[in-house]
Amino acid sequence: MDQVQGSDEAGHEGDVDLKVKTIEYLDQRVVKTIVEQASQMNEAVAIALLPDHPTPCSIRTHTRDAVPFIIYKPAIQADEVTEYNETSVEKGFYGTLKGNEFMEAFIG
Repeated sequence: MDQVQGSDEAGHEGDVDLKVKTIEYLDQRVVKTIVEQASQMNEAVAIALLPDHPTPCSIRTHTRDAVPFIIYKPAIQADEVTEYNETSVEKGFYGTLKGNEFMEAFIG
């Protein structure tokens, strides 16, 4: 199971612990490295991290619900959210975005 599809597959299996583990692995092995490298660049860099769809372990299939996301821009101070999940990110700076709002927030 590769780290990008790992959390989706864990959702299909209904395995919460594996889903958390795959997201943590992706964060430590991929996202951390990208953010560290981006922070050393001498140009404007923006990074977005989000899944293409939710796969809740409770129902073991894809849904059309909102997905959690992170927008990283080195010049912008982080909000108070410290966990990456559907509930926590709703309380963040961006809240829940719809339609073009995500791209406007990312590019703008």
